Amino acid sequence: MESRRVAVFEICVGILLIVIGFILWRWSKQILWILIYPPPLAKPLIESLPFLFWGLGALLVVDGVRRKIQDTRMQMHAKQSRLRNSGRGEVAIRKDKLLLFGKFYDVEVYKSEKYAISLDDSKIRIRMPGSGKPRSREYEYLRKWIRGELLKTLTNFLREYERVMKAPIGKFYIKNQKTRWASYSQKRNIHFNIKLAALPKRIIEYIVIHELAHATQPNHNRKFWYIVEKFCPDYKKRKQELKEYSLVIQKSKIWQKMLNMYT
Repeated sequence: MESRRVAVFEICVGILLIVIGFILWRWSKQILWILIYPPPLAKPLIESLPFLFWGLGALLVVDGVRRKIQDTRMQMHAKQSRLRNSGRGEVAIRKDKLLLFGKFYDVEVYKSEKYAISLDDSKIRIRMPGSGKPRSREYEYLRKWIRGELLKTLTNFLREYERVMKAPIGKFYIKNQKTRWASYSQKRNIHFNIKLAALPKRIIEYIVIHELAHATQPNHNRKFWYIVEKFCPDYKKRKQELKEYSLVIQKSKIWQKMLNMYT
C-alpha cells in the first residue's frame, strides 16, 4: 500500500513538473521582455528551465510507473500463491485430523491428476489421482511424506548432538516399531519409531540425546542419566510429556490406521 502511494505521488508530481515546464517554455520570451535589462546569464537560464522541469518530471513519471507495475506484479503473485494454497474451488473428498510434531492439523484429501501434499499453519492437503480409493494409497502417501519430514528433523538433531556429545553413530533408520520410541544397537546404529513425528520437536530432541548417551553408557545407570541431564536439563519433564503424548497417539485413528497397515 505504501509503495502504491509513493508511485501515485511521483506520477502526479512528475506530470505537474512537465506542465510547469510547458508554461515556462510558452512564457519564456515574455519573461525576458519583462526584464528590460536582463543579466547576461538570464536568457540561457530561463530558456533552459523548461527542459529542466521536463527532465525531472519525466524521471518521476517513469519511476512512478515502474513502482506501480512492480506493486501490481507483487499483488498478483501473492493472490496466485493464496489461491494455490487455499484449495479454493476444490471440494475435499475426505477430511481427518493428524497429530504432527505436537500440533493437530486438519487433513483434507482432494482429487488431482498428480500426487501432491502441502502443509500450512493449520492444514495438510493431500492431492491424489482418481477418487482417492482405496484409502490405503492415501495412508501410504501420507506416511511417506511424514517419514520425510521426520527424517529432516532427526538429521538436524543428530548432526548437532553427535558433535557436542562426541558420540558418532553408524546409521539411523525410521521404522514402525511396536513399543520402543528408539533403540541403540551395538553397531552404533539407531532405530527410530515413525511415531516420533507426532511428538513436539523438543521431545524428539530429548529422545535423540537419550539414544546418543548410549554410545558411552549402554545401561540406564547414574552415569547415563548424568549425560542426559547435562545436555537436556529438563529431561524429566520431557519424559513425562512423552508418556502423555503416547496416550494421545494411541487414540488417534489416523495414526493407528497408518501403523496397522504397515507393521
